[in-house]
Amino acid sequence: PTIVTYGSLMTACERVGDIEAASKVFRMVKEEETTASNTSADEEADPIQANEIIYGAAISCCRKARQPERALLLLRKMISEELSPNTATFNTVIAALSEVRQSDIKKDTTAGEGQLWEKALAVHKVMKSKHAPPGVTPNRQTYNILVRCLSANLQPAHAESMLAEMRKAGFVPDVDLYTMTVRSHERCG
Repeated sequence: PTIVTYGSLMTACERVGDIEAASKVFRMVKEEETTASNTSADEEADPIQANEIIYGAAISCCRKARQPERALLLLRKMISEELSPNTATFNTVIAALSEVRQSDIKKDTTAGEGQLWEKALAVHKVMKSKHAPPGVTPNRQTYNILVRCLSANLQPAHAESMLAEMRKAGFVPDVDLYTMTVRSHERCG
């Protein structure tokens, strides 16, 4: 199999939300990487390495399977392997962290401390930093996801600052984002 074959398999797993099959394909790619790196120069093996497509599909699959911590871990791994996640990949991780309620996650499976909305903000911060891959910046979708997340998690002050940042970046927030932020204030008292 080639990297294109593995990419197609990962995309199929992502489309149906089969996290177990996606994990198996991902492990197969990683095993191929290890095998290729241990192959002598005399043997003609085409090196297979996980690329942005493989990681992106795996991250999207984690989102659909409601495993936000796993999506975040894959993003970190992707960056540590010097791959370049794009804005859509960052947005998928932020969405994964935003769509699952902290109370829905078992304590023993949550990696690290902090609320999921705080981790979503941390991913956003990376997108804006000098360490972000070239061409990666928050877009309208990034801000929409974050404002909705912050409002739902009763963080109206953070939602307001995100709305201000959104406007400063040249995006006009929809009325429903303002409404959600106001409702979040109301629910906080």
